Amino acid sequence: MSWVKRHLPTKRWNRVALYVLSGLLILIAADMCFVQYWRRITISPETTRITTPLTPLGYPDYIAALNAEFSRGVTSENNAAVLLLDLIPENENDFSLKLRQAELAALSLPASPARQGTAVWTFDIWRAQQLGTSPMPPSATAPAPASDDDEISELMRSPWRPVDHPLAKKWLDDHVSALDLVHRAVARDRCYFPLVAHPNWATDDSPGQLIAVLIPHLSHCRTAAYMLITRAMCRLSEGDLPGFEQDITDTFLLARLLSQNPMLIDQLVAYQIDALAQRALQQASASDLLDAAAAPRLLALLDRLPPMPALARAIDHSERYSVLDFVCLVSYRGPSAIAILDAESTFSTQPGSTLAQYLLPINCNAALRIANAFLDRCVRALDQPTYLQQQAALAAIEKDLQDMNRNALRINLAERFVAMLMVSFTHINSTYEQSLVLHNLTILALQLRLYHLEHHAYPAALTDLSVPPATLFDAFADRPLVYRREGSGYLLYSVDRDGHDDGGLPRKLAKSGQTWDLVVHAQPQPQPK
Repeated sequence: MSWVKRHLPTKRWNRVALYVLSGLLILIAADMCFVQYWRRITISPETTRITTPLTPLGYPDYIAALNAEFSRGVTSENNAAVLLLDLIPENENDFSLKLRQAELAALSLPASPARQGTAVWTFDIWRAQQLGTSPMPPSATAPAPASDDDEISELMRSPWRPVDHPLAKKWLDDHVSALDLVHRAVARDRCYFPLVAHPNWATDDSPGQLIAVLIPHLSHCRTAAYMLITRAMCRLSEGDLPGFEQDITDTFLLARLLSQNPMLIDQLVAYQIDALAQRALQQASASDLLDAAAAPRLLALLDRLPPMPALARAIDHSERYSVLDFVCLVSYRGPSAIAILDAESTFSTQPGSTLAQYLLPINCNAALRIANAFLDRCVRALDQPTYLQQQAALAAIEKDLQDMNRNALRINLAERFVAMLMVSFTHINSTYEQSLVLHNLTILALQLRLYHLEHHAYPAALTDLSVPPATLFDAFADRPLVYRREGSGYLLYSVDRDGHDDGGLPRKLAKSGQTWDLVVHAQPQPQPK
């Protein structure tokens, strides 16, 4: 003690400052130890959900777990993905080709160049190439789907003649080999694209790899679906009903194959492709172009199609694993990892973020448990018997997340972190429900076509058709679909996801700010002589 006293400052305030500084350093050191302790995770079903396989660093390997689960029973002979990978253009960009080669390697297939003539290009890019002003191809991270104003989007909605759209016809003719490839691919009953992370994402086996998974094939499969529907409507106008049926069938099957993959984005693209095929078939049914032989075959097609997978599967697997994997990344890298999700995050990008990296206490085990609890609630919400009940339950969950994030009196960084990670499932669930409603509308449109072929008039009510009662139900309004005869035609519609009855206003006629309905409209047809 005498040595300490001899070396202490002689002035009182200097000694006080020294005591305060020493205490502060001790608190900082204790906080750093506490922070590191809190960031550690416990591998268990309650926290990480899966306990194997693990990376060399000891974190759950969610990519390996998903690949193992969704590759069961898949072989080179029954896997449509083996063929669909050849839709990726060979000269698109080095990045997409690297991912294609990585997927082939994961399938234990030799790395080889794409087959000549099977690559697909969007209409905009193909047209620019024809004019010698080719733009940069879309990246694997930001595919460029056709917009609502695009010429091809219009051609997918109604029958069209090659003489009126010669460039679109040449686009299809240039991709005959690609569409033949899709036709062979959809004859297979499985579709498994291995999940492959961005090759530059990390040089080690750190967690967080699921957020770096890229899916280069998905935009090209969607482009192929646009081609199939566009060609189907052209064939319909030319009276080629077998060709129309084949293209529509291939589109439906492609959607269901893509939906077999684990990621939510796969299912959303599958829903979109299915919806486009449903609308094309509705348009064909509402015209006078389907004959008495084609309509029953198309009804049989709809009857034997497997249902689209429910949203709950993706939430319970890929979405859950993505959230948990990112919490593990924060456990490994600290709060700076959060900047990957939110460039303006108060966790890591404000002044002092370097200190926050070492001093900000995020209880990662608590975050894992909170995330699992909310995702369990989402899965239970989707088990509700009606769509409106599902949306109400999901909206309540989202409100709890918002309140948890806004409540400044509760300094629980684990809760705020989870609230930032969670996404809204209400809109996604309405997208899934829309595919079911469109399916009912298509069945009714085909049945109305058959009724008209037999009776030369449309029925007074939908109950005159031989369909199950559930087919007449509009889940968006919790009441029957709206149907009425209009002269010698009819109007059939659902109120769509907003739940508002717009009187059968279709989307293409809705003005800015207006809502619309899902509409099947058969124009008045001339009466037979």
